[in-house]
Amino acid sequence: MEQLIMEGIPAPKRKHNKQRERWNKRFQEWSDEMEKDGSTPLGKCGYMNCCDCCDDSGKGRPCARAAQVYIRENNINIDYTDFNFAESAVV
Repeated sequence: MEQLIMEGIPAPKRKHNKQRERWNKRFQEWSDEMEKDGSTPLGKCGYMNCCDCCDDSGKGRPCARAAQVYIRENNINIDYTDFNFAESAVV
């Protein structure tokens, strides 16, 4: 999507959500722990609902990115202060 920038009006800055970033980091760490016993050649561990949204493990935090895609596609509200991932709607 192309954003129009009017002369003299700066483009709006995206709000930085530190809590969501912290949740993503902890979710990826938890996912890495859970998949230590093995994974597919693509790096997909396959034990979570969001694994279907995983497209690339070559970049950092593939599980967290897949979880965010899954959350958006399914209109799930996540409490980014809750780090109990085993009971999360994403799993």
